[in-house]
Amino acid sequence: MAHYLRSFGYAPYPPLSAGQAAALTRLLERYRRLRGEPVPETEVTAAVLGRPKTLGELNADEADRVAAHLVVHNLVYSTFPQALPQTPAPFARELDGLLADRELLERVIAAAGWDTGREFLPPPWGEPVSQG
Repeated sequence: MAHYLRSFGYAPYPPLSAGQAAALTRLLERYRRLRGEPVPETEVTAAVLGRPKTLGELNADEADRVAAHLVVHNLVYSTFPQALPQTPAPFARELDGLLADRELLERVIAAAGWDTGREFLPPPWGEPVSQG
C-alpha cells in the first residue's frame, strides 16, 4: 500500500539505509575503476535522475534507479565492451550504442537482472527510457 501511496505523492520515500548507501558507493567505485577515470557522483545522478544530487541526498527509490544504471554500466565494461563507444563519452551518453541494439540490450539486462529492465526497456516492460 505504501508504494501505491508514494506513486501518487502521498507518502515519502524512505531514506537510504547505511547498507544501501555503502552498496551504492561500492557500485560507483567499481564503475570508476572499470572506466579508469574519476567520474563525479553528481554526473551519474544527473544522467539518471535529471538533476545532480550527491549519493547522500538520494532517497531509496532514487538510489535503486542509480544502482540499476551503475550495474548495467559496470556489466557493459566488464562483459560487453563492444557496446561502448570508441571514444570515451559522458556517463549519460555512454550506453547510446547499447540502447540502439535491442538484442544486445536484452542480453545485458538478462545478465544484470531483469529488475534493471524498468530503467532501460520501453513500456510495457519498463518505464519510459529517460536519457538525462
